[in-house]
Amino acid sequence: MRKFLIMLAMASWAGCGAGCGGGGATSTASEETLTTPEPETTAGNEEQAVESPTEEPPAPPRGPGQLRVGIRVGNESAAGRVRVLDESGEVAAEGNAGQTFTVPSGTYEVEAQITDQQVLFDRPTRRADESVTVTAGQETSFDVQMPLSRIRIHVRRRGREIRNWTIELTRDGLEGTIEMRPSSSHVPITPGRYTAVVVMGQERITVEGVVFPGGATRDLPIDIQ
Repeated sequence: MRKFLIMLAMASWAGCGAGCGGGGATSTASEETLTTPEPETTAGNEEQAVESPTEEPPAPPRGPGQLRVGIRVGNESAAGRVRVLDESGEVAAEGNAGQTFTVPSGTYEVEAQITDQQVLFDRPTRRADESVTVTAGQETSFDVQMPLSRIRIHVRRRGREIRNWTIELTRDGLEGTIEMRPSSSHVPITPGRYTAVVVMGQERITVEGVVFPGGATRDLPIDIQ
């Protein structure tokens, strides 16, 4: 009986040594600890990015400027009248060709009129194709270009030249007529397409599509029936 109790005590000790935690091996399993990252903090004094404002172009100088207006016919200076028109179409200045005007700075249209038939027989009025800009405190020169044709008309009937006639000319797109008579020299006139009415006594004969070429000096026959 005593032997049995000793063996039972030894068995009980052996089992506790293998499975109990007292004096035996300790567990090496580790548990992962989940941590949440803390938000970054700022001191509150960092500089904020600021967009630089877009620079506007400097305003053009304001004030009066000078504008000299001339007329050129066939690359030569010509006499006549000129008008300077502002952006609303009002007359800002007018006078003789070659004159210098004082006008407020800005953009203008320029109109010219030939007043001498020796310069252009039809005495045309023409507005320049381009505008002109006047700058404050500066002088600007601007010329209105007038096209030129030099013609000498011969009226013929059945191949025979007529000496005594009058021609009434109307340029396409314009109102009003100009009268021409036989001339021994070439007549300066605005080039273009014309309708001609040949007058001989009581007889009036209309001829359409008469063309005066620009930049040319021509003898121009007009044949009538």
